[in-house]
Amino acid sequence: MTVKLSPSVLWRHLLFTTIIFSELFLASVFACSCMLSHPQSLYCQSEYVVKALVVKPVQRFDYIKPSTTTLKIIRIFKGNESSLSEMGTYPLVTLEMSPLCEDGFTKGNKYLIHASFNNGSLRTHLCWGNKSWFSLSKVMRRGLARYYNRHCECEHPRFVISECHHKHSFLSKRNNQCVWARTKYFKKCWECGVKKKCTASVH
Repeated sequence: MTVKLSPSVLWRHLLFTTIIFSELFLASVFACSCMLSHPQSLYCQSEYVVKALVVKPVQRFDYIKPSTTTLKIIRIFKGNESSLSEMGTYPLVTLEMSPLCEDGFTKGNKYLIHASFNNGSLRTHLCWGNKSWFSLSKVMRRGLARYYNRHCECEHPRFVISECHHKHSFLSKRNNQCVWARTKYFKKCWECGVKKKCTASVH
């Protein structure tokens, strides 16, 4: 026996299914979303900032417990070097994991890690700005090595800044005022992205 549903009933079923899938999609998006913070702000707020190689990536069996990845420290940009040493191997515990999110660490790849340190382990969070080392711009790398630490007294704006500011500039203090550094890469980015006058590639 075939049961025929009226168009109104079919419409209600379709609407209900759409709502359920929309809620699941939004839940996954917001569960893995983080507020965009400038890399200088992340540096200044972190206890440890390191460049590290993933020796042993995490294997997820239980999403209730924090994940642990094994890292080899290549360079320490910020932090007490008596507790953490370059070329040493340490566990990295990622807090606030979810089945909907992945920490994204791949064996053999290098990353910029923002973390705290406790009982021999580095501890980080999905929203602490950890990135593939090769995704960093030249200004970001120079900022880590030279500039970010000098100007941590500068407070970054809470509103969304441009990609040019994010990747190619940093705040520095001049004449008791915090101003954005106009690096050559920032100028190229601004000309290309804002004024639409691209003269050279921006890295």
